[in-house]
Amino acid sequence: MIKQTSTGAKQIFFWNMMGSLCNAASTVVLTMVVTRLTGAGEEADIFGLALGVAQVMMTIGSFEVRPFQSTDLNEKYTFSNYLMFRIASSILMMVATAVVILASGYEGNKALVVFLLSIYRMLDAVSDLFQGLFQQHERLDLSGKSLAIRVVLCTAVFTICLAVTRNLTISLIGMIIISILWIWLYDVTKVKWFTTISWSFSFCALKRLFLDCLPLFAGAFMLNYILNSPKYSVDTFCGQLQKYWTVIFMPAAVINLFSIFIFRPMLTTLAASWNLKQWKSFLSIIKKVLISLFFITGLVLVAGYFLGIPVLSWFYNLDLSAYRTELMVVLLGGGLSAVTTVLYYLVTVMRKQYCILVGYAVPFLLSFFLVPLFVRNWDLMGAALAYLAIMAIQCAVFFMIFYWFYRRERRTDDRLRQAAEQMES
Repeated sequence: MIKQTSTGAKQIFFWNMMGSLCNAASTVVLTMVVTRLTGAGEEADIFGLALGVAQVMMTIGSFEVRPFQSTDLNEKYTFSNYLMFRIASSILMMVATAVVILASGYEGNKALVVFLLSIYRMLDAVSDLFQGLFQQHERLDLSGKSLAIRVVLCTAVFTICLAVTRNLTISLIGMIIISILWIWLYDVTKVKWFTTISWSFSFCALKRLFLDCLPLFAGAFMLNYILNSPKYSVDTFCGQLQKYWTVIFMPAAVINLFSIFIFRPMLTTLAASWNLKQWKSFLSIIKKVLISLFFITGLVLVAGYFLGIPVLSWFYNLDLSAYRTELMVVLLGGGLSAVTTVLYYLVTVMRKQYCILVGYAVPFLLSFFLVPLFVRNWDLMGAALAYLAIMAIQCAVFFMIFYWFYRRERRTDDRLRQAAEQMES
């Protein structure tokens, strides 16, 4: 692994922060641009729905390989294995998107917007492959720089195109073209710093990688469905309120992205601490992350209560004055979701991926009847309460999984140490 100097560490922190911030801000800005330039009408509702669908489809494209790849310190798989796998998963993602469009009965402009936004998210998954390689070699500065600049360029091109044409299709095509160019000119050229791109295909390696990451993918897919299930129910029972839900849910998603920003730089160190049984270091990192998340969530709740509604109303040119309570409920759910994200990564570091299925299966099954029931009866307040309840259940289940395996591993290590000390004495 590449060792970092103090200057390198500062660059890593800065660019990882910029990448996370730009990525978090991108969805906010895109939604604001669409709402302001096309009006708070059908186009805004379509774009909000398309964001949810594309995000769920992206889990197929990425197959949640990034956490496994970035912590693959012993290089169980080659970069070529990861590359071939990502190509296959990206193709599968677009096939699945087409199936969803047909099965949901989307037609015309709605179908086209969903498909194009899914292509853009597929390119996110492709870029994520290279970012995983950079992180694996302790170069999160390259990952952050790639993400930050690509997102800014794509958002700028989308905004300019929409301002000129007032056409979502043309604007999305512009984003796609810029994303392809950046991946080719930046991500691909940096690969040679760490390895060579080989197009060799190994079915056995891909099969093993598939099985290793299958529980991560299934968990991520269920999570994305859980997060977007209120959006789908709002579209079904009160579609005219879709734009309002998209806006008040946005800050919760930003909290979760911040959790990734805080935690991702520590993943390789955390994996090393776990592998070496360095329990104090392992717990110290977790405590710092959780304290940071509680602090951020508290700040967001205070800011959301006093500034959230007026700021969001101005930003998106919508009157949200009737939804202050809904916003606070959603923000609290976002804080619980961020804690769950940390617990999810911890279970991944422990290499207990299949337990992730349990962690997400319970809230996933609940979402099928709980969310529609709440939304049907209480509209957006129902969506907010359902989201909070499911996040609380999900967080509790993941904590129990983490605690069970941590205690078991710690006790086993203590017994082995005691046995070794007795033999020495």
